[in-house]
Amino acid sequence: MFRRFASLGRRGRAAAAHPGQGPGRATSAAFWAWIAYQTIKGLITTTLVWAPLAYYYFFA
Repeated sequence: MFRRFASLGRRGRAAAAHPGQGPGRATSAAFWAWIAYQTIKGLITTTLVWAPLAYYYFFA
């Protein structure tokens, strides 16, 4: 990919790599994707690991 834009400067490569998006738009999307991933991972970990451990610790 960068060979194609080798003649462009750093800003030119970023603009060419994400046409139609303003600066920071791709970073914002990645941030919210990371937040969603962490939320789902936390829910799964709580449900499958911590809840059973707490149950067995307090009630078994």
